[in-house]
Amino acid sequence: FDILEMKGVLCGFEVDLQQDISKNNFNDNISLAGEITIDTQAAIKNLPESICNKIEDYAIGSKYKFTGKWSISQDKQQDFLSAVHFNGIVTANEFLFKGYQFDKLISHLEFDSDRALLRDFQVNDQAGTLKIEKMDCYKARDQAWRFLAPSTQIVGFRPSLLKEEGKPRA
Repeated sequence: FDILEMKGVLCGFEVDLQQDISKNNFNDNISLAGEITIDTQAAIKNLPESICNKIEDYAIGSKYKFTGKWSISQDKQQDFLSAVHFNGIVTANEFLFKGYQFDKLISHLEFDSDRALLRDFQVNDQAGTLKIEKMDCYKARDQAWRFLAPSTQIVGFRPSLLKEEGKPRA
């Protein structure tokens, strides 16, 4: 089957996707382009347990917008997460991470079930700017996720301006 358009809001997901006419839907893959916004707190009950655990471990919160191209395999032997590939931009405003609220996140992201490659990752905040040119996150043979970011730069870091979740900025 084909999906020509997906649009709506359900369980923390806001979806606005159209069939990607620049790609032929072959090999049982559905190609879509557009945006999916995920409200992590509303969606957490509907995500795979492994993702929920990471969201809770890292205290991740906010709405994350994924804008780009999606490929979904129709192979019925795969679970949904294994069937999804994304290539595009991820953004977030006023997002939570590890008990702190940051102003803005933007990165290019290429994702499939075993790997996430982030390029030009940047967090901008009054407390400073974090820049990572390239970050490779991959699932190792032991099924643990590994993170490799050979070049990380923090500019203008002012710890006193970090904003704790639920508290005003100092």
